[in-house]
Amino acid sequence: MFDVHSPISFEQFMAKALHDPEAGYYARRISGVGRTGDFTTAPMLSDAPARAIAAWAARAMRESGCRNLIEIGPGEGRLAAGVLKNLPWHLRWKTRLHLVETSVPLAERQRKLLGNRATWHRGMIDALAACG
Repeated sequence: MFDVHSPISFEQFMAKALHDPEAGYYARRISGVGRTGDFTTAPMLSDAPARAIAAWAARAMRESGCRNLIEIGPGEGRLAAGVLKNLPWHLRWKTRLHLVETSVPLAERQRKLLGNRATWHRGMIDALAACG
């Protein structure tokens, strides 16, 4: 616990509130994302974001030769699944998806949806290192 008499940064406060293993919202308390969850996001309501990102990613991967896509905070994994689904088939099977997730409950939901189509990381630096 933090000493109530010592100031902390906003970053420290948010890390504790969201990611603390015993009290953090994402670490322990989140019940889900979507219409029946704690909150919802655009990719849960429509596949338009996934289609748009897939079109951008396909162009960027053709131009750069990169085959890694990283998503930070992927919720239940629907955006990642939608992006993969909307990539052209010749790029889809070559694409390596990296998900940065600190929530154990959400990572379990992502694994159920994506299976072995993704690699999970606890932080952005780890994901970037895995991509070289």
